Amino acid sequence: MKRTEWTPENYFEDTWLDSPDLTDIRTLGVIGLGDVGITMVLGLMLYGQSRYDELILIDPNTANRQRLEHELRQIRSLVTSFPKVTLAEPAELIRADMVFFVASVSVPKVGETITDARLIQFGSNWKLLQQYAEELLTQGYNGLFGVVSDPVDFLATKLVRSFKLDPRRVMGFGQGVMAARAAYYGGDNVRMFGPHGKGLFVANDATDFDMQQSIELSQLTLQENMVIRSFGYKPYLAPALSSAAIAITDMLNGQLHYSSQFLGQFSWGERYQFSPKGLLLRKLEHDELRNVVQQTYKQVGEAYESANRQIEQS
Repeated sequence: MKRTEWTPENYFEDTWLDSPDLTDIRTLGVIGLGDVGITMVLGLMLYGQSRYDELILIDPNTANRQRLEHELRQIRSLVTSFPKVTLAEPAELIRADMVFFVASVSVPKVGETITDARLIQFGSNWKLLQQYAEELLTQGYNGLFGVVSDPVDFLATKLVRSFKLDPRRVMGFGQGVMAARAAYYGGDNVRMFGPHGKGLFVANDATDFDMQQSIELSQLTLQENMVIRSFGYKPYLAPALSSAAIAITDMLNGQLHYSSQFLGQFSWGERYQFSPKGLLLRKLEHDELRNVVQQTYKQVGEAYESANRQIEQS
């Protein structure tokens, strides 16, 4: 099935969606080497190991590039192979099979009052992403794009729509940490649906579903970001690893993972698995859960359209 033909009604059965060939994704580009970017790169090196041939790293901060040129190349093992690390200029991203946007501006400081920073970040991060994407596409880049910066789902959706890209080429990576936070409170059987942030829904169990438990888990998952901040630290370790490095590597290895894939008209966060047959999205057996998830998908679309109108008018 083509991704643009998918609707939430397809949750009544297992669905195989069209997908890119991931077997030859060996060289990754990473734009943005702040806390999340560096931690993600370390995760790709240590968890992915020989799955990758090369990591092409881009950052506008010269001093940061110079110190990482030394430090990352000094991570070595006598028994394990790690991918080659190249600190480069943006023009070299054309060599990558998949480019990840991890750069971010307007990140709330620790102690700063936060309501929902997604709209502010959407506008500022889109300008950055748009610039890099336009330069790459003008050079003839035909690889895949991965979005890690917030708001993951909005940015991934806008990237597909603005550049009229094949939906298979754009993926978001923000759901892994939300699923991990939910599992921290609710155990291994939890299932997470929707965006990285406000609007997500966590099911306590896809088969033994309980609405009240699921609502409580959803709230705990959303609040976890503020819990970490209450300790005086920015939460970036688990997001960089669970949402990005681990999820990306598992995805490329054909394993179950959480990501955001463009389905229907929007980027939709779910648990996916790529295989030679296509992108597998499992049916939901439980009627009440299926109804809630279908409604969540609709709300994700409405939230994107509202946010997009605001940044277009600003």
